[in-house]
Amino acid sequence: MEEHNFSTSMPRLKYSGSEISTSSLGNLSRTSSEQDVIDSLQWKEDWQHLENLCHSYQERIATLEDEIQALITVETSHSSVLSQYKARNAAWKGRGCLQHDNKLPRLLEERLFPIAIHLFEGELLRLRQELERSVHHLDQLPQTVEEADRLITRELQRIRLLDTVMPTFQNSGNAVAFEAIVKGYSTIEDVEYVKELCLVLQTGNWEQLFTSFFRAVISFRDHQSLELQRRDKELDPNWYREPWYYTYVQYFGTKDDNLCTFDDLIEMLPYLESLGFQNLYLLPHYESPLADGGYDVSSYRARKNLGGQEAYLRFMKAATLKGFRVATDAIFNHTSVEHSWFRRARKGDKRYIDYYLIRNGRKKIGEVERNGDIVCRYEDPDKTISERICIFPDVDRTHGLLVTKDKDTVIQFYRSFYPFQVDLDLQNVSVLDEIFHILGEEVNQGILGKRMDAIPYWIKKPGTSGDSLKETHVLHSLLKTYLKHLSSRVVVIPEVVKSASSAASFVGKEMQLLRQQCSSEGDLLLAFEMQAKLREMNYLKTVAPFWQLFFQLPRLPFHAEWFNLLEHHDETYLSFFSDQVRPLIASYIEEHEGVVYKNQMSAGCRYANCLDHHVERLATAIFTLYMAPGVPLIYYGLEIGWGNNPAHATLAQRWQQEIFKKFELHLSEEKCFDPRELQRGPIPKAKFEEAVKEKIPPVELIRRLNYLKRQRRSLSANAQIHPVDSGHICLLSMIRVAREDVPLLCVANLSNNQMCLTIPSWQLNQYLSTNEMTHIGMTDLLTEQKVVLIKQKEDPNYLLDLPPFSRAILQVNEIEPEV
Repeated sequence: MEEHNFSTSMPRLKYSGSEISTSSLGNLSRTSSEQDVIDSLQWKEDWQHLENLCHSYQERIATLEDEIQALITVETSHSSVLSQYKARNAAWKGRGCLQHDNKLPRLLEERLFPIAIHLFEGELLRLRQELERSVHHLDQLPQTVEEADRLITRELQRIRLLDTVMPTFQNSGNAVAFEAIVKGYSTIEDVEYVKELCLVLQTGNWEQLFTSFFRAVISFRDHQSLELQRRDKELDPNWYREPWYYTYVQYFGTKDDNLCTFDDLIEMLPYLESLGFQNLYLLPHYESPLADGGYDVSSYRARKNLGGQEAYLRFMKAATLKGFRVATDAIFNHTSVEHSWFRRARKGDKRYIDYYLIRNGRKKIGEVERNGDIVCRYEDPDKTISERICIFPDVDRTHGLLVTKDKDTVIQFYRSFYPFQVDLDLQNVSVLDEIFHILGEEVNQGILGKRMDAIPYWIKKPGTSGDSLKETHVLHSLLKTYLKHLSSRVVVIPEVVKSASSAASFVGKEMQLLRQQCSSEGDLLLAFEMQAKLREMNYLKTVAPFWQLFFQLPRLPFHAEWFNLLEHHDETYLSFFSDQVRPLIASYIEEHEGVVYKNQMSAGCRYANCLDHHVERLATAIFTLYMAPGVPLIYYGLEIGWGNNPAHATLAQRWQQEIFKKFELHLSEEKCFDPRELQRGPIPKAKFEEAVKEKIPPVELIRRLNYLKRQRRSLSANAQIHPVDSGHICLLSMIRVAREDVPLLCVANLSNNQMCLTIPSWQLNQYLSTNEMTHIGMTDLLTEQKVVLIKQKEDPNYLLDLPPFSRAILQVNEIEPEV
């Protein structure tokens, strides 16, 4: 057997700045400066933990050495006995015992000695294998000790750096943050960043918020399942750049006129898989009186009529196993008056009164119309003047809710939306602690995205517009940072109904969180201005508005993307159209069975209605969505051409009136009609199955585009887009380019006439290297059919005929020289 010298001195640890032999780890001493750090931050227990770690390595080394020595002794003894047996066996044979008629010696020779030898050889083999394993472990100890050395040195550096970046003060925040760092849940840089954010949100009480943040991080990371940790490790960091589908749970794939539950949603996952969707955003699922489509939350648990929390958890497990990435709403601006927090506040519980914004003594002093909005003016007791936009001016034009606490006390709660929705104080540490726990539970259930509902209005300050304040951005960053501490793959989707230039501020800046590059705020920014331009382009059959906005789009941080949509669950925002175009769009919508309201600034109508239920035209509109810069988001039913649902809107109107009465809002039936409900309501599962079976153009196009987007970098969300002259206002033409892929020519005919695409040869040559050839052979990736672009000798343009409402993604095959 190979000999090993176990007396060789073991590696030495560099600990506290000096080398220490592993044989003397029990005699560690600290420098005075290090002792000061430890005493000042009260981390003696943490230091003791590091010392214990060193002692454990020393004990392990000694134990292995003893085990090896014992194994060598046993092996030597067994080898000696085995040699004796072999010698005796030879002696028996030497004396010729087999030649005599003695049965016992024959039996010993034939049976006992071979068995004994076999047993001893087997035992010796086992001992040698065990010895080799022990030797292997001992061989690995230098690396293990070196790793321990690095770990201990790193922890000492963290202690010193924490002392540098955090002034010494007596609170538990330092210890909690340190624990998060030691467990690998945070970094020194992130701790300092969180501190800066907390200081802005809670100048006088930032330590409590800071502690709450890291305590929640530790709690939920400690209890995170191995399955989710493995999923996050294996998940592509760019997963959110793939196409999304979004829907209501209760309306998607109904059967027998019954609304759906989460269990029914599990049955619809194969349909989404067949279309190539893996990213799924779910509209409000929390417990709610449903007076505002679920955005009036009475409990942050799954609604009972959706199957409750148990069905929700079954869905999350099934979706995660199938590889779906699920996002849900973060509805934290307000709660329903039926939420337990507000019920306790109404009973006079001071803790829960402070959960909400209070504006005692505020008086309305007037209202004005500004840019189509109704703006209310208020005066506080200290004479501060504030202005607030009325979100639902046809229902109510105030921003307060008066609650009588006792005979002499009336509390005025602030509210932004309906009278039955009361705004939370999102600078209250207790409220933020509740939010940390809500988000922590959801991330540990598998959620990978949160849409921040009404994010610009989260923080309100007297004397301001209460819109997109600095503190709002800081809170947005804090929640993004918190979510990233729970899962590096979670994304944030801010809902900012503003122009692209204003909305872009809600993605923040490029930075590092937990040593990974990301944006400081949103990851996917809902592009409502682009939505308006896509409507104008597809309704009026002109590419001009698309390119006008394209050239004005702000450049987002690398890890953030525009989130594009044709239609959605909320109103159509007419404010994004110019003063000249807005009346045309409003009339167009009304002519297609839609409703225009809110002083001609909002509308409700599904896309299929606005495109005359023409499936090819709808497919081309979807194509333009996929070609826009950013990530496409498909609203349920769009792909099958589902139109307005007036029957559902009528039912919702009656329901709304009854709900309003419950909240002492006595409105006429006409005022209770919500045009948004035209775009909502149940769609039977059979309709989706029928569309797939019949292979209608929008369904087939989405399936093909989703496939191509995963295969071709030039169709990815962050590909470069170069406009190409098309020769006509109704022809969309662009070249998309990305590294490690060939350029692709993407074209669409928005009109109902056959059109001739006319592309200047210099533009094609610039990106496709056509070199002025007369014929360019190409393949349409959508249909896999051959296409030829033709140019006459003296003509500076290439020509291609496009049928009505057609689209193509063209890749160069060959270039034929002039004959």
